[in-house]
Amino acid sequence: GLETRALGIEDSARAISFAVAVGPDALIEAAKLRALRLCWARVLEASGAAPEHRAAHIHAFSSRRMMTRYDAWTNILRVASAAFAAAVGGADEITTYPLTDALGLPTAFGRRVARNTQAVLAEECRLGHVADPAGGAWFVEKLTREIADRAWSLMQQLQAHAAPLDLLQAQVAEARERRRAAIATRRETITGVTDFPLLGAALPEFAPKGARVFRPASSETAAIDAGPKTRAPFAPIRWAEPFEALRAKAEAKSPHIFFANLGALPEFGPRAQWSRNLLASGGVASIGAEDAYASMDALIDAFRASKTRVAIIASTDAHYAEHAENAAQRLKAAGADWVLLAGKPGERETALRAAGVDQFVFAGQNALQELETLHTALGLAP
Repeated sequence: GLETRALGIEDSARAISFAVAVGPDALIEAAKLRALRLCWARVLEASGAAPEHRAAHIHAFSSRRMMTRYDAWTNILRVASAAFAAAVGGADEITTYPLTDALGLPTAFGRRVARNTQAVLAEECRLGHVADPAGGAWFVEKLTREIADRAWSLMQQLQAHAAPLDLLQAQVAEARERRRAAIATRRETITGVTDFPLLGAALPEFAPKGARVFRPASSETAAIDAGPKTRAPFAPIRWAEPFEALRAKAEAKSPHIFFANLGALPEFGPRAQWSRNLLASGGVASIGAEDAYASMDALIDAFRASKTRVAIIASTDAHYAEHAENAAQRLKAAGADWVLLAGKPGERETALRAAGVDQFVFAGQNALQELETLHTALGLAP
C-alpha cells in the first residue's frame, strides 16, 4: 500500500512499526520477538530491500491479558518478567503498565514502580549493553526458529485463503479457547487467583474513576469495516477474569466450608491444602482445613459447631475406602446440605453418592464449572 504513494520498499519499511504484547514467560516471549525479526527480514528480502534496511522496529507492551485484580502486587513480577523478555528479544521500545492496570488508573506509586522496573533492568541489569543477550542459547535459538517457521507457514495459509481475515479470526479464537481451557482446568496457573489466593487481602491504591472495564468475550462489540462486510473485533480479555468474577460474587457473602478431615495431618494434608486453594479461587473460605479429629463423633461435633451447611471430606484413598461413606452419611444427618469429596471417586462413585456425597473435586477438572456448582449449592446469586 505504501508503494502506491511513490515510496520505495526501503522507505516503506522504515514507516512500519510492530506493536507486540509480551507476556511473563521470558524465554518464549523473547523467542517470539526474535522470530518476528526473522520473518520480517525475510519479507523485506523477498521485496528487494537491502540487508541494512531489513530490521523490524518493535514496540513491546507488557500484556494486559496477564494482569490480575486480586493480589495485584504479583503484577509487578509479571511486568518485570515481560520487560526482561522484551529487552532480551530485542525490542526497540518497551512500555510497562502499572500493577493496578486491571483495577483502574494508577497512583503516583504505581507509575513509579512501572517506570523503575525499566530503570532497574536497564541500569542495574545492564540489558541494553548486549546486542542479543539470548543469542547462542540453544533453547531460545531452537524455539525462535520453530516459531518463525510456524509463523511463515501461517502467513502462507492466509495469503492463499479466499477470506484471510476470517481464517485469522478463527485461528485466534481457537488459540484463545485452548488457553482458557488450560486456565479453567488449572493446568496453567495464575498466582494469587487460581493458585494460592489470599482471601480478604486489601487492594493497592488506585484511581477508580478512570478504571478501564474489560468486557467478557461474549459481549457485543461495535463492528469494524473490514472490506465487503463488517467484522466484529475481539473484545479485550484478561485470563484471570472468570475466576475473579466468581470470587467477587462469593466474597460479597463470605461463605465458608467445613473440612471433614479423616486421619492424621500427613494423610489428609495434601488433598485438604489443594482443596482449600481451589475453594479460595472461587471466593469460598475454609474452616478447619488443618484440623485432625480423634474420632468420627469429634468430627461431627466440630461440624455442628461450625454453623456451616456445606462440608468437604479430605483424606487418602485408603481412608475413603473405610470411612468416607460413613462420614458422608453422618454429615448429612448432622445437617449438611451439600457434601464434597476431594479426589477421584473411581469405581466407588455410585456408593459414595448413595451415601450422601454430592460433588467430587480433583485435579484436571474444569475448576470454573465445579466452583459454579458449589456456588449454587451455597445459595450464591448467579
